[in-house]
Amino acid sequence: LFSLMEEGTKKENKEMAETSADQESPAVRFGWDTSRWIEYVSAAKYKSIEEARVIYKEFLSVFPTAVKYWKMYIEQEIDAKHYEEVDALFKECLLKVPHVSLWQCYLNYCRITTKNRENGNKILEQSYEYAIENVKYDTNATPIWLDYIQFLQESPPSSNFEAQNARATKVRETFDKAVEIPLVNSSEIWERYMAWLDTLNRSYKTKVSEKRHPKQLQCRMIFLKRKSLEDNLPSIRLAVPPGEANADIERAAVKYWKKIIRFEKKPAQQVSALELRERVVHTYKQCLLSLLHFPEIWYDYAKYYADEGLPEEALNVYKQAVEYLPDSVLLHLSYADFLEQLNRPNEAEQVYKNLLEVKNETLVWIQYMFFEQRVFGVKKARKTFLQAHKQPTCTYHIYVASAMMEFYQNKDPELARKIFDRAFQQKFGKETEFIVHYLKFLWNMNEAQNTRVMFERVLSSIPPEKAKMIWNLYLEFEYECGDAKTVSQLEKRKADQFPDEDPNGILALVNRHRYQDLWPCNLATLDSFEYDEREKENEESQAKIQEELATKYPRPDFSNMVPYRDQMGVLTPNMLGPPVPNPSSTGEITIEANEADESYSNLPDPLIDFLARLPPSESHNGPAPDIEKLLQYVREANLPPLPDGAVALGKR
Repeated sequence: LFSLMEEGTKKENKEMAETSADQESPAVRFGWDTSRWIEYVSAAKYKSIEEARVIYKEFLSVFPTAVKYWKMYIEQEIDAKHYEEVDALFKECLLKVPHVSLWQCYLNYCRITTKNRENGNKILEQSYEYAIENVKYDTNATPIWLDYIQFLQESPPSSNFEAQNARATKVRETFDKAVEIPLVNSSEIWERYMAWLDTLNRSYKTKVSEKRHPKQLQCRMIFLKRKSLEDNLPSIRLAVPPGEANADIERAAVKYWKKIIRFEKKPAQQVSALELRERVVHTYKQCLLSLLHFPEIWYDYAKYYADEGLPEEALNVYKQAVEYLPDSVLLHLSYADFLEQLNRPNEAEQVYKNLLEVKNETLVWIQYMFFEQRVFGVKKARKTFLQAHKQPTCTYHIYVASAMMEFYQNKDPELARKIFDRAFQQKFGKETEFIVHYLKFLWNMNEAQNTRVMFERVLSSIPPEKAKMIWNLYLEFEYECGDAKTVSQLEKRKADQFPDEDPNGILALVNRHRYQDLWPCNLATLDSFEYDEREKENEESQAKIQEELATKYPRPDFSNMVPYRDQMGVLTPNMLGPPVPNPSSTGEITIEANEADESYSNLPDPLIDFLARLPPSESHNGPAPDIEKLLQYVREANLPPLPDGAVALGKR
């Protein structure tokens, strides 16, 4: 016994030590605080390569598309001449992080490692071709194209005429490809092309110029159009999940990357279907360098391949997506749906199981259960429900979903009733939202007496502050299923329970005789009713809002303010409060009413009259308000709720 106790203590101590160590890791300490992460990783260049390696690996495990820091890591390994490490790093990052600067770093490394090697020139040429193949459509790839062309031109001459001719052909073909791609400084490539042709054959140069120059000019225009979109992209130092960075920056990044992708999907030049697809795919990859954690981009990327009739490529995108975002419920469910559409149910089922290991949540269990019902039938769906309801994280929704599945899909209302009843008896008898679902189910079963019994049972078991929703549902039920006497009695009971809500019963009268969006009175009549309780709640809510705003935002000095009235005519400086900017020589400021503007002709008459009474803008010499912030505060204001009738009529 003591031996077992000692082993248990050792195990607990070990777990506590591991937990403590984990809590001290940078990922725990920094979260998504990019400033602290950058400060942390920037120190790596002053460390030994062994210490730096640990820092870089921790950093890049959190920010796998951080181009700058991949390059720093690789260059530090190159400086230490750890070439095996460098090879492994390039293998890991080049295809996943398709950025021109990384490929330039790779080519520089290849020049170092192939120098003085017997077949070094051949290896370097293959390296250039590998780089060109992967970033040829990147608008910033001009330096790589120029370096490759220069490399081809400077290759050791051959005494073999056929070899010389083949090399010249390769240079010409490379120039031809480059000048027909929208690139930055593409004119430099064109000028070098013409200069090179000038040394070979001037008549051929003229022929090439007549054929290629219009296309090259078109490429320049396309590049400028794309650049006009790229110029609007905000600078994003590190890729973080939605909500972890400045919201305006995130919205701008998503907006303009989507515009760039749409721009690439509809090219202004004639290209083959394969070239168009390669350009679009490269643009998606560029976008994901900064929007790696945004599910919409991954989904759109996979959907593009699916729409192109390339399901395997779409699946590869989904695999990458769930690898980078293992806790994204949305992407996992989309991935599973796509596999189901491809009639690959076992793979789809595995996606659900993998997600449950990371996200043991009610929604995932519900979608998994529905999937099993659709694909494998009722037995596996019920087995999934039995697994799900035992999970401590599962909410009442799993019972409602299972019961309704049995009711609609399996045509088994008795089993559905048993599921609801078990949940009510054992777990969720006090949860109003669950009770509402249960009552609606009984209502749909067309068992009026049993439904009334359940309503009464519920109202007697939950506190009044949670019962309003149940009372309202009970009344709706009686309006449809009861007679005038039962309705009147129930309305009186509710009025006794909430005496301040509807003192004279007018709202109950309206609700009794309305049907869906058909009302027994118009909005003006509805507005004429007095809502004492509503007004009280509104006053309290407004007071709370004003109190919060007073502490959050600077407020004007209301003591110096006077209301504007067109009868006032003239306001003196003393009335407006000192100082008064640019007063007239008489010391008075004249305010005149606006004339109605013709552009107001489509506005309602009361609004036109209001605008006409406003003072002209030139009479205001104070600070200009920030309209965007003002509108933002209005949108974010926590307005008090409207009464039921006004909500249904769409009044706000």
